[in-house]
Amino acid sequence: MSTPDGVQVWSLDPEKLLTTFKEAVPAAQVEPPIELPAVRRVARWAMSADGEKVAIAEREALKVYSVSTGEGKIVSPDKFRVEIKYGNKSIGCSYHDNTRDLSFSPDGKYLAAWGIYGVRILDLSDDCKVHWSSTYSTPLCVEFSPDGKVFAIGDSEGKLALYDTATGKELRSVSLAGNEYL
Repeated sequence: MSTPDGVQVWSLDPEKLLTTFKEAVPAAQVEPPIELPAVRRVARWAMSADGEKVAIAEREALKVYSVSTGEGKIVSPDKFRVEIKYGNKSIGCSYHDNTRDLSFSPDGKYLAAWGIYGVRILDLSDDCKVHWSSTYSTPLCVEFSPDGKVFAIGDSEGKLALYDTATGKELRSVSLAGNEYL
């Protein structure tokens, strides 16, 4: 849950606060001495299905934490930089406050992040390396299948596309024009 003090992670059975990610606290002010990771303005967050990882999209950076250890990794904003060309003009777009949402694959290996910069599928088992990316149109939603083998992207132009998670290859797509519904 996102609070003014940071992001709290709770267990529901039994109901118990597991950890809070908030502004860094000097080690001398905490017993026992620990250093908490800094969390600023939270735009979006997601938790892996096993409850072990939390991804937090802040204004300036994307961070992925281990719930059990509190250790985190900052994903470089450079992985989100794109340049869009319109005729002879070029418009730059970056991570800065542009993430719409986040989604983990069911096994927690991949994290999908999407926004104005497009879609990035990050491989969390390989130092958050970009596994797949696209800058086409504006993605509105990204979701993994229950087995994690396929992910789907719905965009602002009415296209719904299915992709193979391992290869990134488009499997099929459908475009909805006007007021058509599935």
